[in-house]
Amino acid sequence: MAELHGRVFGFPDRETVATPASAPNRELRASVGLALVVALLATAVAQAQPATESLVEVGPAVSVTELERLAGELRSEDASVREHAFERLGHLPASALPAITERVRYLARLVIPPEDGEEALQRFRHATGSRRADDMIDVAPGILAVLAEDRSPDVGRSAERVLLIRSLEQIGTLDAWRTMADVYALSPEMWRWELRRALARLGPRLMPALVLARSHRDAVLRRWARDGADTLRLANPADALQVEDLGQLAQLVTAYSEVRDLDAMPVIVGFVDHPDPPLRDAARMAMERYGQNGIWQLRIAFRHKLAAEADLQWGWRRTMTELWSRLDDVRLAPQSARIDAAKQAMDEGRARDALGELELVLRETPTPPRADELASMLARLATELDDAEAIRLLRRALWLAPEHGEVATWRGRLALLEAEADRARGVLDLDAYEGAARLSLSEGERERVAAVLDEGDVETLTEVAEPEGPGFPWSALGLLALLVFAFLIVLPRVVAWCTAQLRRFRARRAAGSHDDVVAVVDVGSEDVREPDLDAPSPEPARFVVETSSAPRSIQPDTQAPDAQAPKNRDPWRRVVRA
Repeated sequence: MAELHGRVFGFPDRETVATPASAPNRELRASVGLALVVALLATAVAQAQPATESLVEVGPAVSVTELERLAGELRSEDASVREHAFERLGHLPASALPAITERVRYLARLVIPPEDGEEALQRFRHATGSRRADDMIDVAPGILAVLAEDRSPDVGRSAERVLLIRSLEQIGTLDAWRTMADVYALSPEMWRWELRRALARLGPRLMPALVLARSHRDAVLRRWARDGADTLRLANPADALQVEDLGQLAQLVTAYSEVRDLDAMPVIVGFVDHPDPPLRDAARMAMERYGQNGIWQLRIAFRHKLAAEADLQWGWRRTMTELWSRLDDVRLAPQSARIDAAKQAMDEGRARDALGELELVLRETPTPPRADELASMLARLATELDDAEAIRLLRRALWLAPEHGEVATWRGRLALLEAEADRARGVLDLDAYEGAARLSLSEGERERVAAVLDEGDVETLTEVAEPEGPGFPWSALGLLALLVFAFLIVLPRVVAWCTAQLRRFRARRAAGSHDDVVAVVDVGSEDVREPDLDAPSPEPARFVVETSSAPRSIQPDTQAPDAQAPKNRDPWRRVVRA
């Protein structure tokens, strides 16, 4: 029926009744066109706008007040509030560590009787389905079920401490391990089984906490640290320091040095020239903590790593300083060679080649050798390159050598270049020019600053500088994208609308030129006779329309006897006079 209506000339809204076969093609064209336009416009806008430094959004730090509020919400009557507090306290970020430490100090005044605390932990375990005290499971999932029935102060405080321990385990820094031991020390008797579960749950990852707990003020924690290392079979530092995770290895090195474990010293000294900067720094700091006790280990490292003998007249600090310096020279030899190559390129006038070598040095090591010399070379290159590149190089020079003798000159040039860059964009910052005038500038630079400060025409000063060269026509690209969008989406719709309006106009004109239009239909027939309205004809036009109305008698058309229905058609038909 809809297909038939789509073929009836002049039928209203026929395109909405019978969807054309090209509809999927139109949708495909629209999707492709829209995607193309968005891509072109995004590219044009991104290239036309100046690059800006990305800003990292830092969320607000968790405060002690918020932790106190969350602890109170654990005992709320509303289940959704309790669930929110449970999730929040059990997944605190690393930025919340200072607030957690302060909260633990406050919790020391809220004493939980050992038997009540142990009973609360037992109820948490029962809520998880466990009925054995030695089940090595996590009791935290059972907290919400217990709080739904009992929200007494002891249950709420026990739940808060369990959740704080879980957050500290996830943070996993040395400070977090120390704070976790302090939480256990609040009521050590109630944590008897939970300390064992922590060993089973975390395994070797708990070793930094065990090492630090050796010197804890609480005897229960010290015994737990000793027994835990034996349980994990990592009591020997030589075994404990065989860790693939470099972050955890650096933590272990620091932890052993804090407790002054002399058995770990022969292993730690082997990391003083490690390629990983955090581990190398941790090992060197550890050897410095050992002090005089490590002098023989430093002399042995001198012999093994440098194939040289340390002077026996040197003290431990002199020996350590010489060892670090010579090890750094060996490690940074490739970077020193690049600096020499860059210096030679600058002397030969190849500024771009020199800059490429220095860029490689800065990418290869965060603490490059000969930092003062490298900073001076960057500042010298800044005078030979364009302003945008000069600003970047001067910033790096100030970062590399903040104590250099020419820092004042670099800062003055940097302030002037930044002020001129703002002025080129149409922003006149007179304060920046005045600040640059107070810094160390050359005679030519001072004249440029004075010319701006003495100029009275603000419109002239804030005139935006035209970019050099024709550049890429991003505006033309955006206009082309709009034209493509119009061709693929808008233009077909306009053509279809105009065609429909033209057909309706022709139908009304043809209908007005005749006195009578008769439509004869046979039920169930799809044969349509559509006359040519433009062709002259003395007889009225006839249309066939399918219908399902009740049977009626047929009135003969006396004006057109030859247009009566054939004899082999069904006698049910309808006459419509327009």
